[in-house]
Amino acid sequence: MSLASLAIVALSFSANNAPIFQGTPSEVVQSIRYNAAKTDLWLQDHRVEIKGVVSRIEKDGLGNYIAIMETRIEEPAAEVSGTIRFKFAPSERDSLAAVLVPDQAVTIQGDFRFVRDLLRRMARNTVTVDLLNCRLVPAEAVPPPAPAAAPVPEEKK
Repeated sequence: MSLASLAIVALSFSANNAPIFQGTPSEVVQSIRYNAAKTDLWLQDHRVEIKGVVSRIEKDGLGNYIAIMETRIEEPAAEVSGTIRFKFAPSERDSLAAVLVPDQAVTIQGDFRFVRDLLRRMARNTVTVDLLNCRLVPAEAVPPPAPAAAPVPEEKK
């Protein structure tokens, strides 16, 4: 196999062509909690999409916006909390302005970069994840339901 053929094959398997992880904050935390190898395979240094409810939006000292999703997993033997931090550029301010509607689920795409795994601590089991270069994924336009058909009057005999 020639070098050019190998380069074409390598490009076809690049990160841009890999399947993108799509999940919820709870699924991210559970993946980190139970399987570090799976986390590295599907999440670390990959573009991911996470769907959930944003609890708040903050600004960092550089003018960037940070949307935060939080989750809590309660099990009989343990309680785990997770915080997903999505870092947006200042140019994304307009798209973020409409996010904080109560219980509005949004999908955010970003580059999965950093995990602070404090799951083995005695007092508080937490996971914090940072995603960079984030953007909102536009909601799919769902057509309104078709109007109900008017009942057909029955014929009188």
